[in-house]
Amino acid sequence: MFKLLFLGSWAAYAVLAVVTYSLKLYEYFPGTGFIGYGIIISLLLAALNEATRQSYYLLIGASLVLFGAIASFDIVLSKQELAELWILWGWFPLTGQHVEGYMQIVIILLNIFTGSLAANCLFYGLNKKNFADQR
Repeated sequence: MFKLLFLGSWAAYAVLAVVTYSLKLYEYFPGTGFIGYGIIISLLLAALNEATRQSYYLLIGASLVLFGAIASFDIVLSKQELAELWILWGWFPLTGQHVEGYMQIVIILLNIFTGSLAANCLFYGLNKKNFADQR
């Protein structure tokens, strides 16, 4: 089950990236990235629940670091487009300064969440005592 969930997270990333950029979904719905990365991270968390081997924990930790970095980079790159759409749609009473602050908060929260999970997975996976009975 681990392999299915883990590979499913990477497949979901590939499919969502191709669909999002080919159809330019972010132009119509700026929350596309938040939902997509939420799905990917949820699949990794489900895979973490099924992890039994040292290599599984290391793979999930590395994937969380990578997906956290990609998501942060994606948010930074699309910040201007998201700000323009949010202001245009009038979702919140926003100015450019508000949007900058909101984006920084989202990036910080994303990095704290994925970073702490990744660190936990890596530390657990690198501690050989946790897997002594498997050898």
